[in-house]
Amino acid sequence: MISVKGPMPELRELASRIEKLTGEAQRSVLTQRLAEEARTQALLGFEQSRDPYGEPWKPVARGGQPLLDTGRLHNSLRPVSSPNGFTISTNVKYAATHQYGATIKAKRPGIIGRALGRKGKPLTFKVGPPGKQVWRSKYEVKIPRRQFMPEGRLGPIWTAAIFKVADATVREFMGPTRGPLK
Repeated sequence: MISVKGPMPELRELASRIEKLTGEAQRSVLTQRLAEEARTQALLGFEQSRDPYGEPWKPVARGGQPLLDTGRLHNSLRPVSSPNGFTISTNVKYAATHQYGATIKAKRPGIIGRALGRKGKPLTFKVGPPGKQVWRSKYEVKIPRRQFMPEGRLGPIWTAAIFKVADATVREFMGPTRGPLK
């Protein structure tokens, strides 16, 4: 049997405040705020050219900042929350290529092309700084991993940001405190 002793009015107040945290509406607000903060952290990663753990992304051959040439992937991140959690989603098809890295190979020629010794049509892309870009062709291109969402663990950057939002939200729900609750 568990027994709790102490100033009963204060304990009742604490129990009442804790109950405020368990409602679906409060959980929805919390997860919505956490989802928005997670999106903010991903966008900061794009702007600072770093992964969620603070490691810098490899530079791009064309010059400039990685993944910000068009801003399509950056602008596609959408937070989706429910009372039980949240996700950050994107509809950009090449998101996984950058999250995990990839090797892209040129299409192979058909039977006749192979019989003639052709390798297929090479991949063609621009390299160099803006204004001085030149076209290059290759049969294989390695896209380095430029992780923009954490996997497994959040890492110190995301953990601190998420904790700060969670702490502020819980304190808001519980209201002003007196005595040892501060």
